[in-house]
Amino acid sequence: MDYRAYQELILQHLPSDGSKMLVADLELEVARAIEQPIDPDLFSQALETEALAEERTGKVRLIEPDLAERDLMPFLNDYLRSQDCLSELDTSQHQSIIEDTSVGGPTGSGMFSRPDFSMAIIRTFRFDPIRYLDLHTFELKNRSGATLQGVHEALAHRRFAHRSYYVFPRSRLRPYQTQRLIRACMQYGLGAITFAIGRSDSVGRFKVEHFAERGEPNPYEVDQFIEDRFNNTSQEALKKIVIG
Repeated sequence: MDYRAYQELILQHLPSDGSKMLVADLELEVARAIEQPIDPDLFSQALETEALAEERTGKVRLIEPDLAERDLMPFLNDYLRSQDCLSELDTSQHQSIIEDTSVGGPTGSGMFSRPDFSMAIIRTFRFDPIRYLDLHTFELKNRSGATLQGVHEALAHRRFAHRSYYVFPRSRLRPYQTQRLIRACMQYGLGAITFAIGRSDSVGRFKVEHFAERGEPNPYEVDQFIEDRFNNTSQEALKKIVIG
């Protein structure tokens, strides 16, 4: 066994409601599960590496770190620009422009009109001379902000986006809440992307739980959104992709 195997066992035996448990009792439960004495060094490493909090009283509890949404933005930005993400969305860096659309734009444009990130994709097909615009939006929430209201925010973006995604952290303490949000996204035709927030503010393991269904927003609304929210450099780069 390595420390990762101990992590899984620890997660299985710690109270899922976040209540405290004596380390000695946890060690005993894990030893019973593997039917042999635990390796104290690997067990300690698992406790330190996993998102667990050990207290001076000799107790541990399952915790779920959180970060402000502004601190999560760089991680989502990196993920959206990664080859893994672009491949999953069936595009490439040569076909797409990614923009931080969380700020800027005209005032008084209405609620829920500022998705955190937007991706404009120009799609081409071998035997079709026409190029097609596919605008994706991404609404990011931290752990405390991951609610059904956020799903409705992402839903509102469909009035100017072809595909809208809701991005939020997975919960191990409340997995039913994660599934509830994913099901709501599926119900409304939204995409769902989850990620993990770990110890020492680590963020990663982004996963597309459900791909967004394509809508047909008014082309004028799509153009207006890009003109309002994408900076001049991005707009010029997008025009070059359109021209080919």
